[in-house]
Amino acid sequence: MGDDRILYAPADGHVMLVEHIDEPRFIKGPATRVAIFLSIFDVHINRSPATGVVQYREYVPGQFRPAWDPDGERVNERQYLGLDTPRGPVLVVQIAGLLARRVVCRPQLDAELTSGERIGLIKFSSRTDLIFPRDAARPLVTPGTRVYGGITPLGVYHEE
Repeated sequence: MGDDRILYAPADGHVMLVEHIDEPRFIKGPATRVAIFLSIFDVHINRSPATGVVQYREYVPGQFRPAWDPDGERVNERQYLGLDTPRGPVLVVQIAGLLARRVVCRPQLDAELTSGERIGLIKFSSRTDLIFPRDAARPLVTPGTRVYGGITPLGVYHEE
């Protein structure tokens, strides 16, 4: 933990998907999303994927569809937390699921976080996404990979 070239898993679980998206909220452009499904058997504490300063926070109330539902990222209750890191912006999205009825996100704007630091939790089955600029880093995991929050490298920044 602590290598600034690495983006660490923000949660325990299994990688559901790795995809290219256009992220309009914080990254504001082409990005890579790594979605992690947390079953009821996983630890539901979420962690900072990198060292950085909180520059974006948005809570969106919503539904409680299953976390594996493709529409969940769009319609479920969720919390966005954007970090300005030494290597660029990173966005963590906590998404409530069918059994999860509460998202907890503690850091406020301008909070300084270290890689692996606890940022909150999602109560019961849920999903946590890590989103980073597509041209800044590449994913290190594929769907089905088992990951551990604050420990498993999910992405690596390109050499400068």
